[in-house]
Amino acid sequence: MIDFLIVTHGSLAAGLLDSTKLIVGDASNISVLGFDHGDDPEELEQTIKEEIEFSISNGRQLLVFTDLFGGTPSNRVVLTIKQLAKGENVEAIVGVNLSMLLEGLMSVQQRGDVRTIKGKCLQAGLDGIKDLKEAFEL
Repeated sequence: MIDFLIVTHGSLAAGLLDSTKLIVGDASNISVLGFDHGDDPEELEQTIKEEIEFSISNGRQLLVFTDLFGGTPSNRVVLTIKQLAKGENVEAIVGVNLSMLLEGLMSVQQRGDVRTIKGKCLQAGLDGIKDLKEAFEL
């Protein structure tokens, strides 16, 4: 089984989870963390650590999504993975969007390891970015 963790600035992670539930219904294997103005980065890192440990200790793989390369959420995910997971059963993507989350959930149902699903999510994220006027020849 694969769990998903979305770590973003503000309430973006919660909004992505709400949108995901609206489209696919069950999203019980997704956890979200938001980093707000005034929050302690050390506390965020500790919570990320707990999420990773929970997945690993339960024999699950984890795919982490973050919003902004170089931002506090992404930096804290990197630090935690380096300390804790050493890449085993934990993968991470920066630049999260709804297309990649939906792809991840659908791919999990078809079975696959976390690295394969990460690749599918990355492709779905890229494929989901389009010039709308060009796509509809407006």
